Amino acid sequence: MASLTLDHPESLVPEARAVLSRMGPLAWAQDFYLAGSAALALYTGHRPVSDLDLMSNANRLTSPDRRDLLGELLALDSATEVETARDGYLSVRVGGAVGVRFFYYPYPLVHPFEDFAGLAVASAADLGLMKLGAIISRGTRRDFVDLYLLCRRLPLAELLPLAEDKFGHVRDFLLQALKGLADLSEIEGEPMPRLSVPLEWGEVEAWLRAQVRELGRAHVGLGT
Repeated sequence: MASLTLDHPESLVPEARAVLSRMGPLAWAQDFYLAGSAALALYTGHRPVSDLDLMSNANRLTSPDRRDLLGELLALDSATEVETARDGYLSVRVGGAVGVRFFYYPYPLVHPFEDFAGLAVASAADLGLMKLGAIISRGTRRDFVDLYLLCRRLPLAELLPLAEDKFGHVRDFLLQALKGLADLSEIEGEPMPRLSVPLEWGEVEAWLRAQVRELGRAHVGLGT
């Protein structure tokens, strides 16, 4: 499997980089890792990102934990505003410019973390599997585009076998993933995400069709 590194710090807008740099050294930050669009953009450089998704394998987002975390965030920036708070989830806006979302995400990691500004970053393989999980649930056009750009460097055929380690409790994950990749009806009418690289949706769609056909034949006997 190809090794991807965090080669694109410029993909984070300056305000987001500044927030990460201030969070990294803090004790509570060691319980979280960066995932989502910001982490993916650090690997691929495919689009500018201003919001941050931080995840924890342990539930550090109970009501008392959220209060403590919010106190730390207010100490970091007194302009921090709460947008949503519930068990396992906290969404805030720091300095009016950077959205930061905290998630309880109890699934294991399949590869070690990378490091950026003192904060753990999910591996490219873990990010790819998370994208597949999102597509199964109900993916957006952005999810399909993100997966395509990641799989230019990390082939889907190498990524899928790792799903057992991350989502072993999910029955028929491979079949669900292939169905999700094949069904584009839910994203009709959605715009293309803003990108830093030239890309037409037709290129993504052709890749999806080819992957479903090839992987379906190889793994579950579809199309034979």
